[in-house]
Amino acid sequence: MLKRLEQEGFLERSEQQKRRRRLMTVTSLGEQFLNAAWPDCLDDYADVESVLRAATVGILMGDWERAYRYLLFIAKQHDNNVPVEPADERQTWSPVDWYEFMRQFWEITRRKSAADAFREIAKELEETKRS
Repeated sequence: MLKRLEQEGFLERSEQQKRRRRLMTVTSLGEQFLNAAWPDCLDDYADVESVLRAATVGILMGDWERAYRYLLFIAKQHDNNVPVEPADERQTWSPVDWYEFMRQFWEITRRKSAADAFREIAKELEETKRS
């Protein structure tokens, strides 16, 4: 990938140094591309790491407000995707019923917790930017 970025003029690499190390710099063409295309990374990812990386790109690009709004959007998506707690009034539960209950309880709790965490991170981001 780095070779391709270099070939397309987005990246320059220095001559090889000790331990095969090479320094890389973004070219002006690369900067133009980054400034235009970085918002495309703000997607509704399924995994937390991708969401946090996408928000970090916004911060790195200096657009704290967009990173903040993105985190609030992701929190809302998690809120909207919380399963409805089933109303089950069975008198006796089989082991499979218990498994089903535990799995649903876990999923509901996990999604609510993720939404709350994204909101809290967004709040911290907003407060830090104001300071």
